[in-house]
Amino acid sequence: MLKKVVTPSLETTLKLDSFACVLSGIILLLLSEPIAQLLVSNTFIMFGLTLPDQLKILGIGLLLVGIAVYIVASSRPINAIAVWTIVLIEVDWIIASVILLFSFGSVLTLAGKDLIALSAIAVLAFMILEIYGLKHELQTSSD
Repeated sequence: MLKKVVTPSLETTLKLDSFACVLSGIILLLLSEPIAQLLVSNTFIMFGLTLPDQLKILGIGLLLVGIAVYIVASSRPINAIAVWTIVLIEVDWIIASVILLFSFGSVLTLAGKDLIALSAIAVLAFMILEIYGLKHELQTSSD
């Protein structure tokens, strides 16, 4: 007999996603130098910015996304279009991670490749839970 899999509610998933974004953003802002050294073995400059500066910008972006996701999670009812927007941001993150791994694989350290791959897997997990939660939420509201 198959057991029913219990998944967190859409609100819980979004709030966990928000927390992960905010925490990641803070870590990137505070530890951009050591993280940059962990990611690449040589100095890396793109668009005139060093990797630590790029990581700080990414950190600010993650903080803003995390705040926006929390706002969506706290709204009643949860806006389906906003959730799909979050899902699209997550698709972008996953695609960008794959591009980074293939385009910059020669300059990334093994730890850098692992961190990028693990972050993409975590984002994929949140995305799947959010899609499932939204589907469940829409079914519940239509019943």
